[in-house]
Amino acid sequence: MKEPSTESPFLPATESRLQFGIVLYILLSVVFAGVALLLALAFQVPSIRDEVMAWTGWTPPQTGSIEESRSAQLRFLLALYALPVAFGGIVGLAHAGISWLLRWQAKHQRSADRGFEMD
Repeated sequence: MKEPSTESPFLPATESRLQFGIVLYILLSVVFAGVALLLALAFQVPSIRDEVMAWTGWTPPQTGSIEESRSAQLRFLLALYALPVAFGGIVGLAHAGISWLLRWQAKHQRSADRGFEMD
């Protein structure tokens, strides 16, 4: 008769999920950075810039020098870039937390199967 295994059947799946999540996070980061770059490039076209400004309700300052206006536009572009990067970071942190919880659960499940509790 075969002796029951003390290894968790979920551990290999957890490791492959972790690898898949890392690859997915990298791909999403590249896609979001590409979208932000395309937005930044498109923002240089006056008609697209006017459309984006109308859509977001943002208007550059009317007073001041050209440098101040360019600085305000740069801050706006950085904000457009920061949104997808922040979203990618939140997704990455959530994935890391879920992966840690799955590994923790698998470890405690193995120890419970063996008959003692680990901290």
